[in-house]
Amino acid sequence: MSVLTLINLFLRPIIKLFLAPLIIITLGLASILINVLTLLLLDYLLTSVTISGLLPLLYSTLILGIVNLIIHLPKKT
Repeated sequence: MSVLTLINLFLRPIIKLFLAPLIIITLGLASILINVLTLLLLDYLLTSVTISGLLPLLYSTLILGIVNLIIHLPKKT
């Protein structure tokens, strides 16, 4: 199992729980912050993953958000 999957499975719900008021206040835009924190944690834990700079972090965060939306879309309907 990949490290990103483990982070998304175990740590992301905890982060979302702590940031729930911020997510509600920003109407869901704080979810981008959660994706950024997830990717920064992945970058910290794995030496094979290197995110150098703000623009690659932004692009990878957007890609991660789109993939999460596509995966979780059938659950919402």
